[in-house]
Amino acid sequence: GCELRVWDRRKAGMVCDLVGHQQSVTCCAFVAFSSDTTASANMVVSGSQDATIRTWDVTSARCINSASVDIKHRPTSLAVFANDGLTPTQARVATASFSGGLGLWAITREGNLSLVDEASEEPLQQIEGSPTQTPY
Repeated sequence: GCELRVWDRRKAGMVCDLVGHQQSVTCCAFVAFSSDTTASANMVVSGSQDATIRTWDVTSARCINSASVDIKHRPTSLAVFANDGLTPTQARVATASFSGGLGLWAITREGNLSLVDEASEEPLQQIEGSPTQTPY
């Protein structure tokens, strides 16, 4: 569907619906900044067939920010990286599409998105950061 459902496995209940994408959601992940997972467990990033990447505040169940990508590079998968040692106020998200497009995004603690690098013909040479572990 066009929404994300956030569940708390510990309480066996739904936390919220995140509604805003216009087409099917293809990928999502919790965002963590550095090793501080408790303060950032309330942010989710998602990609959709509507060619957008969105950041969400789980507490308020609202979309914080949205960025559009080229329709032929609609995100089908993503990975979140913490930037330990670089900046504790940003995380990186790598997105990929079936067409071979790659994007590297910066996300601030406030949920702001900015494109850092992209490749559609030539692969990205390197993505810096370390994969994060979500508390769920």
